Amino acid sequence: MSPAVPLVDLSARVPFGLHSSLPASLGCGLTEVGHIQVEEMPRITVPGLYAADDATTPMRARWPWR
Repeated sequence: MSPAVPLVDLSARVPFGLHSSLPASLGCGLTEVGHIQVEEMPRITVPGLYAADDATTPMRARWPWR
């Protein structure tokens, strides 16, 4: 058996989907992959409505306790 090699990094492309149809029903623009389209963080395509966190970016937050 060959010696163990320490794992430095493991990456995967996980499919994205909003857990709610609320943004679309409010008229929010969505990107081609389904994120809420942001004009200038955190302003989006609906005046007076703001979005943040995982709904706006492919850089998903993943905390150890989730």
